[in-house]
Amino acid sequence: MLAFYRMTEEISAISLNSVLGDIDRHEVILEIMEELTKLAAAHIKHMYIFGCDELNADSPCLLLADDPDYIPPTKHQVQLVVDFLMNEKKLTKADIALKLNVSPKNNRTINYWLAENRKENIPYGAWRLLLSMAGLSIDLMHFSDAVKSKILK
Repeated sequence: MLAFYRMTEEISAISLNSVLGDIDRHEVILEIMEELTKLAAAHIKHMYIFGCDELNADSPCLLLADDPDYIPPTKHQVQLVVDFLMNEKKLTKADIALKLNVSPKNNRTINYWLAENRKENIPYGAWRLLLSMAGLSIDLMHFSDAVKSKILK
């Protein structure tokens, strides 16, 4: 990915005038935006290709935790992502546990999250990281209609 401009001691907002007044900076920002747009489009395609009835790009379990429409994933949705990581990415449950920073010993934590009789949902942070490992999270772009209406005012 393109190198971002060096960070200065102060972080400041970029105004349209400051970008337009500095042609080199403007060109770099446009290149970065173009690359990020291509990556986002490819990522969204992956999310829709992966989609199934139980887990797709419109599933409430993909929303941010503070979104009023967020619903924790079901055991089956967690299972779909774990199966995808094991089948497509060739990870073991122990590999997944290590990446989630939970104990890989006997896969107890992963198996608990997949158990029918579990009492607690998978923690939100672990769920987001699991989704990220599978290429199924798009944290800054996937909002419910209620949140979108506030952001896009």
